[in-house]
Amino acid sequence: MAYHGNAKMAMAATAGVTHEHELEELRVGVSELAECVACLLHTILFTRAPGPVRPAEAHCRFRPITYAYCPVAEVTRKVDAAIAQFQRHMTRHHAGRGHRITVVFFETRVNKALFGFVQNEEKVVWEKWTLPIRVLVHPSANPDEYHMQLESQLRHGMLQIVSTVQTDTQHIPLGIYDCELLVNDDVL
Repeated sequence: MAYHGNAKMAMAATAGVTHEHELEELRVGVSELAECVACLLHTILFTRAPGPVRPAEAHCRFRPITYAYCPVAEVTRKVDAAIAQFQRHMTRHHAGRGHRITVVFFETRVNKALFGFVQNEEKVVWEKWTLPIRVLVHPSANPDEYHMQLESQLRHGMLQIVSTVQTDTQHIPLGIYDCELLVNDDVL
């Protein structure tokens, strides 16, 4: 996302309240990592897409899981960048440890000061989704059992996302909003 000029960006919560949701830890091997993380991130982003969106379908290769995503270049780029940064971070900081990707939804407000001559932009965060991830160095010796567990984790995560977005809607702003994806709280 491009910011204008030298605008100062500050993170603040709407009236002091940011809705935070944490999914269950995704335990996944390196070879399925990108696909599983993309499934859950795209599910979050699709369900919180502002305005009407024509969905596209994606399919996981290792199990019969289909999920909807926003076929918008900017959304796909953000997800791909987060996954790539996560993979780089993971190789430098040990697989097997816990890591996370956070989706932060915010609206940008312009604040005027000094008789309207000075403007600064403020990011007002209204929702955060945290996806804890543990990359398994040696997944289960039984590939079928491992893939069934992965399928179960993904289905459970997708259900948790859909259930939450259907019941937790009062805090969503009416205007235009955006999102950032953070890997272990590092801004992309």
